[in-house]
Amino acid sequence: MNTLLLQIFGPLQAFGDEFSQFGTRKTNLHPTKSFGVGLIATVMGRSRRDPIEDLSRLPMGVRIEADGAHILEDFHAVENVPQADGGMDRKNPFKITRRSYLTDASFLFGIESDDVEMLVRIENALINPVRTPYIGRKCCPFSIPPVLPDGGIREGLDLFDALRNEPPLNIIGGNQSMMEVVIEMVPGREWAQPPMLVHDIRDVPIFFDPRQFRKRKIGRMMVDTKVGDDA
Repeated sequence: MNTLLLQIFGPLQAFGDEFSQFGTRKTNLHPTKSFGVGLIATVMGRSRRDPIEDLSRLPMGVRIEADGAHILEDFHAVENVPQADGGMDRKNPFKITRRSYLTDASFLFGIESDDVEMLVRIENALINPVRTPYIGRKCCPFSIPPVLPDGGIREGLDLFDALRNEPPLNIIGGNQSMMEVVIEMVPGREWAQPPMLVHDIRDVPIFFDPRQFRKRKIGRMMVDTKVGDDA
């Protein structure tokens, strides 16, 4: 296995799932798979109607470097907001939507594949994107490039080992070594460190237009990055 690591940091961030598409659009507290797939599809120049199954099947995970200052909420007047039944409210086309953002957080995001050439293509697309990348929504720019300064491909390391072994980014906040890892639970695989908590999240995009999602299992665990760095 091989893993591509990315650094995620910006003043505003929005990590959506199946619930982030109607009048109230909240954010998760860490990057979701929808974010990862959307980011890759954007820099590769795919449209919202292009197939994404090749990206959705890649295991993804995140190490929480700094969990953010607080949640910011604002309001937008928008037209033709999709309804939960898939239709539009033609009688009242203009709606006030509530949108939440995570502020001043930083993450180490990992994408795993046994095809290292695919990870190379993804990293090259992030360096020379067809479309401008953003952190979940177009009003959320990256403060620093997502590609690590010396490159983020870790050949021979699975998702967990790559997230555990990488030294702290120290983009914002202190230089603590104990960090939470939120990782996709690949069926049939035993991780080097069993998760403390496993639960479902519906954040795997099947389509972006129309938006459809399926569930995946994620595990949460605390890791000591100094131990990983010495391993």
